[in-house]
Amino acid sequence: MNGRVLVTGGAGFIGSHIAEAYLRDGWEVAVLDDLSRGQQSNVPKGARFVRADIRSPEARETVATGRFDVLNHHAAQIDVRVSVDRPAFDSHTNVVGFVNLLEGAGEGGVKRRRGLRRSHHDPHPGNRTQAPDFPLWREQACR
Repeated sequence: MNGRVLVTGGAGFIGSHIAEAYLRDGWEVAVLDDLSRGQQSNVPKGARFVRADIRSPEARETVATGRFDVLNHHAAQIDVRVSVDRPAFDSHTNVVGFVNLLEGAGEGGVKRRRGLRRSHHDPHPGNRTQAPDFPLWREQACR
C-alpha cells in the first residue's frame, strides 16, 4: 500500500526511522514535530517538514488539510521527571495533543490513525511486528 502519511514526532529517533521506512516503501511522507526533543537533521530527505506543537491549531489544520491516508503518531512529552513534577503539563501535551490530531484526522478523512507510543507501558506486549504497516491495539479505538 502506498499513499500519504503524516508521522508526528518524526524528528525524533523512532519517528524518523518510521518516516524513513515509509519513504522506502514509496509513501509520500510529511513529518510534524515541534523540535522540543528531536532534531530537524533527523527528518529524512524526501519528507516534508512541518514545525508545530501537536496541541496547536497548525497541527490540527495540517492533519485536516493534508489529504493523508495514515496518521502515525509518535510525538509526546516522554520525560518521566516532567511527568512526575508537572503531571498536568504532561497530560495536556500527550492527551490533548493526541485528541487535537484525531479531530483533525476526522475532519480530513484520514483513513487510518495509529497511536504508537509504547514506552514504559504496553497493555498488549505480544502485539508487535515490523513498521510501517502493522495492526495496533489502539487502531480499533481510533476509528
